[in-house]
Amino acid sequence: MKHFAAILLLWALMPCLSLAQVPDSSFGEPTSYIGLPDVFVPAITGCEFNGREDRCFAALFPQSGKIILAGYTEGPDGTDLALVRLLSDGRFDTLAGPEGQMRIDLGYPNDSCLAAVLYGTSGLIAVGGCARPPGQDGLVLLVARVDSDGRPDTTFGNNGHVLVDLPTKNEMVTKMVALPDGRLLLAGNAFFGNEYWYPDSTAAFVGRLLPDGRVDSSFGTNGFLYQRYEYRCKASLLSALVLDQQGRIVLSGASYSPYPNYFNYDQECTHLMRVYRYLPDGQPDPSFGVEGVSVLPFSKGRVNAIHIAEDGRILIAGIIGNGIVQDLFTFVARLLPDGSPDVSFNGDGLYRDELYAISGLTEPVSIVKVEKHYYFGVVDEAGGGHSYFGLMRFTEDGRLDSLFGNGGLFMTKAWLQPGLYEVNQIHADGTQGIYISGYYSKLSQDNMMIAKVRLDKTTTSSDWPERGRLAFGVYPNPSQGGRVGLRLGSPVSEDLLAQVYDMHGRLLLSRTVTVAEGLGVLDLAGLPAGVYALTVVGKQVFGTERVVVGR
Repeated sequence: MKHFAAILLLWALMPCLSLAQVPDSSFGEPTSYIGLPDVFVPAITGCEFNGREDRCFAALFPQSGKIILAGYTEGPDGTDLALVRLLSDGRFDTLAGPEGQMRIDLGYPNDSCLAAVLYGTSGLIAVGGCARPPGQDGLVLLVARVDSDGRPDTTFGNNGHVLVDLPTKNEMVTKMVALPDGRLLLAGNAFFGNEYWYPDSTAAFVGRLLPDGRVDSSFGTNGFLYQRYEYRCKASLLSALVLDQQGRIVLSGASYSPYPNYFNYDQECTHLMRVYRYLPDGQPDPSFGVEGVSVLPFSKGRVNAIHIAEDGRILIAGIIGNGIVQDLFTFVARLLPDGSPDVSFNGDGLYRDELYAISGLTEPVSIVKVEKHYYFGVVDEAGGGHSYFGLMRFTEDGRLDSLFGNGGLFMTKAWLQPGLYEVNQIHADGTQGIYISGYYSKLSQDNMMIAKVRLDKTTTSSDWPERGRLAFGVYPNPSQGGRVGLRLGSPVSEDLLAQVYDMHGRLLLSRTVTVAEGLGVLDLAGLPAGVYALTVVGKQVFGTERVVVGR
């Protein structure tokens, strides 16, 4: 009885409570994630190119207000560049093609896109990856420039694209930055040996192209620079590359032995992580660390993401170990502009913890800053086979923010079914929300995806300006669990999506409710006693109400 009285008191205080983060149910194609017309999943758009393998490596947000997902699609007839154009609410922009899809064949068997950026304010898109020219065994760099309809920009390279063959066996672009003067910075991995486990088999590279696609020979050495992190390790792979406010290049990744996911802790390959900074012309920056490199004394590990603050401090995140291959930790660290540890961050410059999400160690893969918080796109089960993805939040002084989500983590357990996910990027929508993009596996087939988490306010009808307000009642309320009835205050001629959130903003139930003569039935079985927020969503209407479940 005391417990139920406490529930009633919490119910009375509910107008003062705020749901700090929820899936943004005003975003997405609600039937696209599962691919069945009667299965609604909120706040996510899944993109499938007719049963092919599709992967998204970048989400772009042009001034038009639309959203473009960039990657590749692979099938029996080869691999092509792939763009998906969405409206601002995440729905398919069918003017671009069926379900917003644009498949771009440049004439090679494998036109792969592994990176993409907006090119200035012109609405053009630069995409980078690799291709195998006819009669050639190895992969060469591929860079193309297209407009938002997928049409090649004929002023760039050879009818819209260029191939660059480096001296290495195979090479691919994985990161790109469009520079203000029209030049294009590209970076990725160059493979020297015939096999990945050959000595010194892989190095990271950075290059620069002129606005017309020609190699800019004034950068590095003849347009390119190469960097190995540990000469005793066999593979140095690029994971992160950003520019600071002075145009200097900051990059990092990981050394592997043999390749590509194995930290072999031995005397030959110590895997001490390194952060490098180069001047805008590609030369090492002598003011950073020692001759342009800051060695991170965190033992073995990999840097996945870098963020540079306006004052030049450098935030890095990834996973590290302690000398035992199986023992890994989530880490976040901050460096001063000269490459030394910023001891104001978590007391010594480093956050390190066995931070577990749902099924494994949390691995941060991308960073944005919103007001006074750092947000990290994260996956669980570090090292592969990610069952869930989500967000992690830190304070400016380097503390995991326990007020966010569940102890600092907001994961998709109650929102999406478990699967295999790869998150490549997060993007802040001002202070309102964060987009999370990448790809997921459905029935062993990869599909592009973008999801959105709302940050700024509780789930109310004010979040749905394009929908009309819907008043409804729940009976009985309080309920004793099980089925409850919904009585609508105005006639509705469509099925509704009913969603139940707890007081931490976590989505617990998402079910379709059939409405007949203003009445519907919702099954709340399985919810523990407590106070919840119930939203009902239709194509034209939205409403919210409090529900108390007693026992």
